[in-house]
Amino acid sequence: MSLIKLYIHDEPQDFSKDIIDRELQTFSHVKTPAVHRFFESGLGLFDADFDKLSSAIRGMHHAVTTGEYPESFNIQRAVEITPFFLNAVRLASDIPPGYSSEHLANVFWAHLKVSFPLAQGRVIPPKATYSFSHPELDALALQEIGWLAGISSASVANAASAASDSPKKLVTIRRNGKTLVDRKVALQWLKKTPAFKPGRRVSKASIYPKQGTVLVPVAKDGSILDHTCVRSKGVQIGRKGNERYCPSLEAALAELAKNRNQGAERARWRRPNHQGIYGIVTAVRWEERNRNEVFGDE
Repeated sequence: MSLIKLYIHDEPQDFSKDIIDRELQTFSHVKTPAVHRFFESGLGLFDADFDKLSSAIRGMHHAVTTGEYPESFNIQRAVEITPFFLNAVRLASDIPPGYSSEHLANVFWAHLKVSFPLAQGRVIPPKATYSFSHPELDALALQEIGWLAGISSASVANAASAASDSPKKLVTIRRNGKTLVDRKVALQWLKKTPAFKPGRRVSKASIYPKQGTVLVPVAKDGSILDHTCVRSKGVQIGRKGNERYCPSLEAALAELAKNRNQGAERARWRRPNHQGIYGIVTAVRWEERNRNEVFGDE
C-alpha cells in the first residue's frame, strides 16, 4: 500500500495561519518515515531549514489571502517546486486527512496559475505529476475556481451551466476529457468574487504580523468581526435561530475563538451591510489584524 494518500477537498477549507503554524509544529515532532519524507522533500525543495520552510508556507498563505507576491518571487522555481511539494504533503495515515497545510498548497498552486502567465515555455517536470490532480498551467479546474472564490463546487458548476447571457456565466472548455477554464477567463470571473485577491508584485510582502494584532474571523466577502458589528446590546453571534448577544467585542472574539479551538462549528456573527442592515456571515478563515482596525479608536 502506498504511503501517500490523496486528500483533495471538494469545498473551501479553513487554512488560517495559526492552524498552519500548529500543524507545522505538530509535524516537526512526529518521528515516522512518512513525515520524515515530507520534511526531507520539503526542506530539499526549498533549500531551507525548518524555520525557512515555515516561512515559505507562510508566504503561500500571504499570497492567496492578500494577493501580494514579493518582487523577488521566482515563478519558474515555484512551478517546479509546488507539484513536488504537494505530493510530499499527502502523507500517510498517521496524519489525519484533510489537514489545512495540504489544502493551502493546492490553493496556492491555483492562485499561482491564475496570477501569472505560466504556460509560455514552461512545463511541469514529469515526475511531479504523480498523484497531481491539476497539472494544467494555462487553465484551471472548476474545483480550483471554487477554492479561490471561497464558494462550493455546486456554485461553480451552476455558473458554468448558466445561460450565455448571464452575468454569472463561467465559460469553460473541454480538454482531454476535463472541464477547464482558460486562465484569462478565470481571472476575469474571479475578480468579481469578493474573496479572491488578484496576484500582484509588491516591494515588500509583510508575511509576519506586526505587534499589536488580534486574531479575528473573516467572512468570504472579506468583512471581519470588528467594532462596526457592536450594537446597543453588544455583538450578535451564532447560527440563525440560535443567536445570542455578547456584551462586548472582546467577549465575542473570545467565545468564537474558544468554540473554534474546541472543534465547534464555524464562527457566525451579524455585521452591517452597505445599507446598514445587519445580516449573518460565516467565517471562512481567521487572520491577524491590527488592533486599531479591529477595535477602532480605543
